[in-house]
Amino acid sequence: MKSSKRRALAVAASAAIAALVFAGCAPAADNGTTVNCDDYSQYKGHEGTTVEIYTTIIDPEAALFKESF
Repeated sequence: MKSSKRRALAVAASAAIAALVFAGCAPAADNGTTVNCDDYSQYKGHEGTTVEIYTTIIDPEAALFKESF
């Protein structure tokens, strides 16, 4: 492969990688839709309710799991 072809390939590959990186860092588009949560309104209002969660996670991961709530 000639040097000029390699250089062109390197430039094209760099441009493609840069495009992917910048596309991945771009903010999500706001399409203006709203979420309708009326179907779940019956589940609101349970402040102060105690919930028990059972898991097979053991310490030290279990401590981090508990702290996440």
